[in-house]
Amino acid sequence: MPFIHRSILYIEELIKAEISFSVLYIHFKTKPCQGG
Repeated sequence: MPFIHRSILYIEELIKAEISFSVLYIHFKTKPCQGG
């Protein structure tokens, strides 16, 4: 059980990192278009 719980937490962290990376990527990708 502890191992399963730990892997679930790890997956949640991965998802958070993936979402924040996607947000940053979209932000930097669309920023030059707005500026120019």
